[in-house]
Amino acid sequence: MRALLLTVLLCCSQCLIVRSADPGDTLAMGDITPAVASAIRSGNAQALAAYFAPSIDLTVPESEGTYSKAQAELIVKGFFNANHPSAFVIQHQGSSGEGSQFCIGSMTSTSGNFRVYFLIKTTGGTALITQLQFEAE
Repeated sequence: MRALLLTVLLCCSQCLIVRSADPGDTLAMGDITPAVASAIRSGNAQALAAYFAPSIDLTVPESEGTYSKAQAELIVKGFFNANHPSAFVIQHQGSSGEGSQFCIGSMTSTSGNFRVYFLIKTTGGTALITQLQFEAE
């Protein structure tokens, strides 16, 4: 009887731990696409950089390369300052068998329209952006 009670208590405590996880914690759950889209839509480079991998392949007009997370944030901040987004719509998204996700969207800004592509890879249970491209349409 005592073993049964202990087992029930253990199961209940596990349920409470699982249920207490923040449902808004998309970084841990792997689906960061809505948060990334929101950061692009609002032109918030800091919020977007929260989802960058430690090293990211970044393309913006007149700049392309592999950058650290901090460098990429500064570049994206400069891009958003010059091209403040007024809208962002995801047009296509998909995933690979290896767990990578990609999105292609269209960003409308004060200075023109941009095709946006980002690739998300999950490593160690954490989903992060490994590629980000802004190309003038």
